[in-house]
Amino acid sequence: NSGGIPEAISDNKSGFIVEPRNVSALSDKIRLLKSDQILYQKMSTDAVDFVKDYFSWKQNINKHLDIYHNKK
Repeated sequence: NSGGIPEAISDNKSGFIVEPRNVSALSDKIRLLKSDQILYQKMSTDAVDFVKDYFSWKQNINKHLDIYHNKK
């Protein structure tokens, strides 16, 4: 949960967001994904879909246009 990570990850869908320096929480999430192959596959697929949608050229252009138009 630092920098741009919350923007790049949909928590509990395309990944997990844990507090900075919380080694225990991070290791718990890694163990969970290692032990649950179905969850791992689902999150992997969701992560690819999330990136394709959220960071597409069209989305980025629209975000920039929104920022530009809101500054006027």
